[in-house]
Amino acid sequence: MLKKLGIFCLLITSISVAQQYEDLTLDDVFTAAFRGKYFSARWLPSEERLAFTKTDSINGKSIYSVDPLQSDTLLMVRGNDLTVDDSVLAYTRWRFSNNQERLLLETNVRKIWRHSRSLVAVIYSLNTKTLQPIANGDRVRNVKFSPDGNRVAYLKKDNNLYVYDLVREKERRLTKDGSPNIINGHFGWVYEEEFGTYDGYRWSPDGNYIAFWREDQTKVPTYPLIDYMGIYPVTRFIHYPKVGEDNPSMKIAVVDVRKGKKRWMKLESGPDVYYPRLSWIPGNSGNSGVSANLLITKLNRLQNHLQLLKADAQTGKVKTIYEEYDPAWIDITDDLIVLNDGSFLWTSEKSGFRHIYHITADGKSMNPLTSGDWEVSRIVTVDEEGGWIYFYSKRASVIGQGLDRIRLDGSDLQTITPEEGWHSVQFGPQHRLFIDRWSTAAQPTTTQLKRTDGTLQKVLMQPDTSGFKKYGFTYPRFFQIATTDDSTLLNVKMTLPRDFDPNKKYPVLMYGYGGPGSQVVSNYWSGFSTYWYQLLSQHGIILFSVDNRGTGGRGKAFKNLSYGDLGKYSAGDHMEAVKYLRTLPYVDPERIGIWGWSGGGYLTSLCLTRGADFFSMGVAVAPVIDFRLYDTIWTERYMGTLESNSAGYESANVLNYVDRFKGKLLIIHGTGDDNVHYQNTLQMINECIAKDKQIDVFFYPNRNHRISGGNTTRHLYTKITNYILTNL
Repeated sequence: MLKKLGIFCLLITSISVAQQYEDLTLDDVFTAAFRGKYFSARWLPSEERLAFTKTDSINGKSIYSVDPLQSDTLLMVRGNDLTVDDSVLAYTRWRFSNNQERLLLETNVRKIWRHSRSLVAVIYSLNTKTLQPIANGDRVRNVKFSPDGNRVAYLKKDNNLYVYDLVREKERRLTKDGSPNIINGHFGWVYEEEFGTYDGYRWSPDGNYIAFWREDQTKVPTYPLIDYMGIYPVTRFIHYPKVGEDNPSMKIAVVDVRKGKKRWMKLESGPDVYYPRLSWIPGNSGNSGVSANLLITKLNRLQNHLQLLKADAQTGKVKTIYEEYDPAWIDITDDLIVLNDGSFLWTSEKSGFRHIYHITADGKSMNPLTSGDWEVSRIVTVDEEGGWIYFYSKRASVIGQGLDRIRLDGSDLQTITPEEGWHSVQFGPQHRLFIDRWSTAAQPTTTQLKRTDGTLQKVLMQPDTSGFKKYGFTYPRFFQIATTDDSTLLNVKMTLPRDFDPNKKYPVLMYGYGGPGSQVVSNYWSGFSTYWYQLLSQHGIILFSVDNRGTGGRGKAFKNLSYGDLGKYSAGDHMEAVKYLRTLPYVDPERIGIWGWSGGGYLTSLCLTRGADFFSMGVAVAPVIDFRLYDTIWTERYMGTLESNSAGYESANVLNYVDRFKGKLLIIHGTGDDNVHYQNTLQMINECIAKDKQIDVFFYPNRNHRISGGNTTRHLYTKITNYILTNL
């Protein structure tokens, strides 16, 4: 558990005899040795064996499986057998059908937005050892097997949905109205980014029907992304609804994959309603209509009123079976789990903390299965046969993530992963075994094989930390500080420099994000960031992070504090943290900096302007500057509409505080950023010109929000590192 510490409490355990260590360089940070190995095997869909790829000169890039308990390795697919036109297939992603008789191979994969991609798809039959190109080798999206593995569905560039019968070798087009403005079976930019999904269709359990979204973007304004690398710039436009603009309109239909006949669900449509999730209710989807229903999640534009709709797939009739309200907003999750009897599991924050509920099929009875002043993070899996629900929780620690389980009737709550830190798990299909990737802020990821009661069976991959010793790695300490206004306790983490001397004065670099429901004070190993922070620490910099009011893990009331003004507590509590740091005798109060990316870039920009008396230096990567320039779904969820909350938008606007700026600020942005447009940085520059303020700016041509590709990441971190070491 976290404990509040006094000013000098960290000193006792931090004073050490100076030793001779080697110094990290950026070359060290970027080498493969420091990234370590990642356990990449995955469970097969119908048996508890792990599948993985291995490349050698004899078999090529082949797919193997192994029983993790017995370690008997079998060759499933020989890479050199995957030959098309006398060339071995260069696949990058792969996925088995449920019955493991066929394999989907993805080649020539191209990223579209954050999650979506286009690709060339080939199906390999493990029985006949033959390859079937899909869509005549054209690029497709969202390729998925039917439940029986005999068909695949996908989208083509015309934005229509297709199905291909792998037995009859025939393709059927299921929709005909696809266009640049009409998308069938795929989501446009704003749904993908803010509801976390791009796949816009769902196979029915029997594989005879597909439920799909039809997205109409006709009224959504477009934003230009300009490629400046040619002789003449090339412009492409994306549909991007900024605050107050029209959203895409959604319709949902069920189509018979054999006949092509469609039934539209009788839903409200328009720019002020969202349909972010749908699920089939298990049962027969035939003409009898038995259990041929859908569960559809509906949100109003303010996202504070959620409804679960049951839709009859045969008639299109819709009725509300459950609804809830929140004074601020309701988060969309994937915790809608339909059980075999048609009832479902659901997580809700209606009690003040996210917990699991069992709701009857008609929605008339809702039974809480978990309760208490702690949060369920999400449902991981449900073993109906065994009678267990497995879920991530913060029951043991707000800054960690553990795996718990509870009976379907709400009895016998158990902790499955008692080790403190962060656990990320993958269950086998028969719910007998799971893979546990476990780490702490001081311990890199260990991959373990466990039984579902938590019993350790085998360590699959152990991290090698021997190289850390020669560099004298230091690790964060977690504690809480109190705010000066109302004594709210905030979670923080602090890493002191190597060979720390309490008689010296050190600069501090904060890393922050601060957005609603986020957490940066977490007890896990963060890979590359850990190594890079070690480099900064070895240059005598104290590293510090705080989770301000409005962040996650501490209940809905705490999270709702961010509503209506995204800058009030995010920037305000980082200033509170500076007040705390100024009380520490080993902190140089004149050298406190902050950096962040995206929402953290916004936080940094606000701290260097609104909080200019507290911060001397900042690096803001891809920052939002004015939330009127950001998208509808994310911004209006936390800020409300511009019409109803103009004061909040003005208060959160960085441009309104540029006149206070007096430190050193570097803003970095990709000109191809589809998420946070570099328009934000241009408007910041323009305001700095008007207020006669000097800031530093660097643009990465055509790079998106991640600012990556080729040598980009290395160049980016070299620039950030140099700026911090020069100006802090």
